[in-house]
Amino acid sequence: MAEYSGMNNGVQAALDIGATDLVIVGDSRLAIQQSLGAIACKKESLMTQLNRHREPVARLKSVKYLHAVREYNASVDSLATEA
Repeated sequence: MAEYSGMNNGVQAALDIGATDLVIVGDSRLAIQQSLGAIACKKESLMTQLNRHREPVARLKSVKYLHAVREYNASVDSLATEA
């Protein structure tokens, strides 16, 4: 799932520059809610991605997740379409 890859890359980049607190903003409601533990992750492939995400997040002092509705995020939507 591309959303988890993007979050993982962002978290790693933040850790690389010494960040201890992070706000993760994403337009994938599923990835955000699974990361928060608000909804269960039932697919094995997504569980693998979620576990890969949790490992670097555990090294942060604090992390917050925000869901950005895609219709209000046109620039991200166009970049995702190009990829």
